[in-house]
Amino acid sequence: QMVRGIELERIALGVAQPGQQVGLYRDALRRLHDRLHYLNSANNRFWFDTRPNLRREMEERKRRFQDKEDVFPIVRERLHKALASTSFGGIHIFTSSGDVPDDWQLRLVVLPPDAGYSRSGQNLAFERAADILKQRGELPRFKKNRLIFLAADFDSVSRLKDQVRSTMAWQSIVSDIKEMKLNLDQFQAKQASKSMEDANEALRRMIREAYKWILAPVQEARPGKGLSEVIWEPFALNPG
Repeated sequence: QMVRGIELERIALGVAQPGQQVGLYRDALRRLHDRLHYLNSANNRFWFDTRPNLRREMEERKRRFQDKEDVFPIVRERLHKALASTSFGGIHIFTSSGDVPDDWQLRLVVLPPDAGYSRSGQNLAFERAADILKQRGELPRFKKNRLIFLAADFDSVSRLKDQVRSTMAWQSIVSDIKEMKLNLDQFQAKQASKSMEDANEALRRMIREAYKWILAPVQEARPGKGLSEVIWEPFALNPG
């Protein structure tokens, strides 16, 4: 009981066979740890216990959070931190068209998660960006070539929202432990703090991986015919 569990290396040694990648087993173990209610880990050791871990409590708390009321504000806050050191004249995160100025400053407009970009299928990102590009509130927008848009990858949005909920759930558990609203032993308290740190780091990576599409509006000058209709050019960003 003093040293619980089996080391990760010994688990890999016990299950891997010649010619197989050990990393696959380590990844499988991490996934199990994220899903099972009675699998515990600490100091690179894993064991099953008769008491449930905090996974069930976290999953129940995740269901409390709503997209627009809880999740989107956290995404906005994280994006604000990630985009703080840029050379744009203005950064507008989840901003309505009336609040995006119509001037000569080059501005980055960040679209909300529910307006993601997809290479195939209907693109809510283009529709939302076009509305902001055409008008500033009720007035027509004149300096349209001063706006560039940043959108989330449509296929990554659900995982991003789930990660935000997980992070908020762990934060609420740690807060309740500090306020003595949850009666846990010292190991579980440390486990909750570690899970919160891991969730925060995973969310930081997920924000960068999800918000990977720059959308640039383009028009062509046609001799004798004026400007073409606006077309959109997507550019994928490196998450790093």
